[in-house]
Amino acid sequence: HLYSGQYHKGLEILKECEEVFVKNNTLDHFERIFILNNIGFGLMYLGELDKAITYFQMSFELAKIHEGKNFSSTSIALT
Repeated sequence: HLYSGQYHKGLEILKECEEVFVKNNTLDHFERIFILNNIGFGLMYLGELDKAITYFQMSFELAKIHEGKNFSSTSIALT
C-alpha cells in the first residue's frame, strides 16, 4: 500500500504490524529480524527516519546475537 500511493492504508497496516510484533513472543529470531527490517523500511518510506533507525538497530542487534549475516549487513547499511 505504501508503494501504490495509498499511504493512509499503508500506515494503518504498519501500525498493526508493530502491535502484532510487540505482542507475539512465538516468532523465531529470523522472523523477528525480518519483521523489524520490514517495519523499518515502511517507516523510512513514510519519512519517520528516527523511528525507522530504531527498528533497524533492533534488527541488527538481534542478527548479531544469532549470526544472521545477511540481515545484519542490511541493517548496518541502513543505519
